[in-house]
Amino acid sequence: MTVTFDFNFWTLLIFLLNFGLAWFSILSARSRASTDKLEQYHGEAQKNLETFKEKTGMTFNRIGERLQAVETNQQNGITHEDLSAVHKRVDEMHKMMTEVVRGISRVEGLLDRRKGIGND
Repeated sequence: MTVTFDFNFWTLLIFLLNFGLAWFSILSARSRASTDKLEQYHGEAQKNLETFKEKTGMTFNRIGERLQAVETNQQNGITHEDLSAVHKRVDEMHKMMTEVVRGISRVEGLLDRRKGIGND
């Protein structure tokens, strides 16, 4: 029994077309898988980016509000001149209280003498 293999142009052409088709299907399947993975990663990256934008936007808004509050407090806060006026007023009150204490001690001395005179 002899098997003859007639190897002609058309057989070679069909063989090459089948081989090329198989090679194309393998490459396109890999490419499709890669494309699907890339699309998945891209979708996840978009979600993460949106979340990050929201978080940083809120953070920047909060920082802006806090900075504005600090600036307002600084503008409306106590200045050196205000503290100077307070210290001057405290000094004046101290002088007045010293005079009052002197007067009270004189009266106290007089009352003590009068008390001493009355006991004799």
